[in-house]
Amino acid sequence: MKKKSFASLFLAVLLLLLCCAPAFAQEAGDEDGEEPTPTPLPTATPLPTPRPKVSEGFYCEDLPEPQSKSILLYSLDTDCVLYALNPDERLPMASTTKIMTFIVASEQLGDLAKTTVTTPASVLSELEGTNSSVMGLLEGEQLTALELLNAMLICSANDAALSLAKYIDGLAIPAESAEDDENGDGLLSCVELMNKKARELGCTNTHFVNPHGLHDAAHYSSARDMCRITEYAMTMPHFQEIVGTVDYTLRTTNACAETRVFHTTNQLLDEESPVFWIYATGVKTGSLDEAGYCFVGSGSYEGSNVICACLGAPMYDEDGETIYDRGDMRDARALMRWSFLTFEDHVLVANGDLMSEVDLKYVWNKDRLQVEAQGNLTVSLPAEYDEDSLERRFDLPDFVEAPVEKGTRLGSVSYYYDGALLATLPLVAAESAERSEVIQTVEKGKEVLTAPWFLIVAGSIAALTAVYFAVAVALNRRRRRERARRVRRYRNLD
Repeated sequence: MKKKSFASLFLAVLLLLLCCAPAFAQEAGDEDGEEPTPTPLPTATPLPTPRPKVSEGFYCEDLPEPQSKSILLYSLDTDCVLYALNPDERLPMASTTKIMTFIVASEQLGDLAKTTVTTPASVLSELEGTNSSVMGLLEGEQLTALELLNAMLICSANDAALSLAKYIDGLAIPAESAEDDENGDGLLSCVELMNKKARELGCTNTHFVNPHGLHDAAHYSSARDMCRITEYAMTMPHFQEIVGTVDYTLRTTNACAETRVFHTTNQLLDEESPVFWIYATGVKTGSLDEAGYCFVGSGSYEGSNVICACLGAPMYDEDGETIYDRGDMRDARALMRWSFLTFEDHVLVANGDLMSEVDLKYVWNKDRLQVEAQGNLTVSLPAEYDEDSLERRFDLPDFVEAPVEKGTRLGSVSYYYDGALLATLPLVAAESAERSEVIQTVEKGKEVLTAPWFLIVAGSIAALTAVYFAVAVALNRRRRRERARRVRRYRNLD
């Protein structure tokens, strides 16, 4: 009876251990609280540099003390950031807002030269007393959308921007999501379309309240976002032609019998300006007491093309006197000029270049998988750069499991110079790999046999088995001794 009871107890403990095995496995997998991150392949350590360290872009010796609060200089040819100063700080951007107004109007109005916009009385009343820049639209005056866009971008006409916005508001464009429909009326206004487009472009530090840029605490952007918005606008018809125009002549209209000439606010384009620069190609200015001077500029020299956003340069000195010298434009000109004299395009990677390898599982006679570049990578670097300061960092998994198809994305490689990020390129499988079911079964078996939870359960079973046999032997010896005593007792009775 005792032997059967002990065996029953042993089986019960064994079953309990087996039932708890998944819990052991889960606990082992969650030991760190999160999944392990891939370990990058070893990379060279960049040599120290005497220049001030920057997290993005390069240090500009030509501009040690910029006047703008936030700056981003960006290469349109290589998609590289060349210079950055607080590029993601949220700041009012004044009339550079109108770059996005142009984008929305161009996308919503179709043929700009054939779309006629009539100026409503509300445009004049809303801007009355703002002392802001206008083109002098009259109530009921009819102009094409293209004419209004010219005045809006060249002389920064707020009445042109507002007329276009009200026309777009009247199109009754249905909202497709609650996120886009900020005022909850089920329709998309011009401003809501501007915010929607900003999200689509990846602008995480931008929000619009109006189409012209007059101050509002909830109306802001960043130098990085303004570069992103401008880069997109430059792909659209008419934009570069308009923002590069110095003087624009407007025809007579139904409300005005005289032609009007509008002069650019971009001093880099104006030959009479002290900051005129022959290599400037656009784009848009802005200024407000609350925003300071703001500017997004573009330049081109011998095939190199850049844009530079500068926000928050001072408009007033310590005595409250107006500063007429545009610090934002001086910053932009200095940086663009420096970029043309300093940088060259360097091809670091060509599409299909073999970049690395990763461990491969469940394939017969093969345990490594080659990884190649997806796309070309050209970066902007100084003409004579220090190769020891150029570093690449891989973001790849420790292993991949077959099957794997050629071209499957596996990770990325990022290039740094002096510790500052230059660019990131996707990495894909350079070859296909078929799975071997036999090897997978064997490997899975090895994984189970070496898993911590299995070793715990196996060790527990072994220990219980040893205890069981030890107790069984002891009980057996005890029974033998008792049997021997009974035999001797019976013999004595005889």
